Amino acid sequence: MTASEDESHDGIMSERTLAIAGRIYAELQTMIQSHGDEVIAELMPLIVSVLEELDLAFQECDDAVRALEELRDELSQSKQEIKRQKQLRELIEEEKVSNEDTLDTHRKRLSDQYEQLQNLNKSMNLNISAKKEYSTYITICFAMKQSSFCVSSYASYSNNGATSTDKLY
Repeated sequence: MTASEDESHDGIMSERTLAIAGRIYAELQTMIQSHGDEVIAELMPLIVSVLEELDLAFQECDDAVRALEELRDELSQSKQEIKRQKQLRELIEEEKVSNEDTLDTHRKRLSDQYEQLQNLNKSMNLNISAKKEYSTYITICFAMKQSSFCVSSYASYSNNGATSTDKLY
């Protein structure tokens, strides 16, 4: 027991100890009336010592109950905090999965757009090649002074898949 606990008990006993002391006093009064003061003379210091120890034990028990209640409150708060953190982790995990799904969707869309642009680029390059080929063919035809023949023959020639240089030679 610390000094501050001793000071808080200066001559003041708990209600439980006082109740027990009252019952013992009543019994001792009965013994004194029946047998005289000498019967309890040596017993009184022991009874006072036992009552003081009992009061100290009650106080320690009360302190332990208060400490237990505080620990229960802390445990409850810790459980609530753990539950809150678990919910937060679950929310973050759901958001992460959602973000990954969104990212995958964007990635797929960009990949599809890239493929479409590649196909468009290939188509445009083929178109440019065909126009260059036609331009070269027309230039050669005009140089040879066969413009009407060249224009009509190129249409049938290009439909057969031959190049302009194949037709000219």
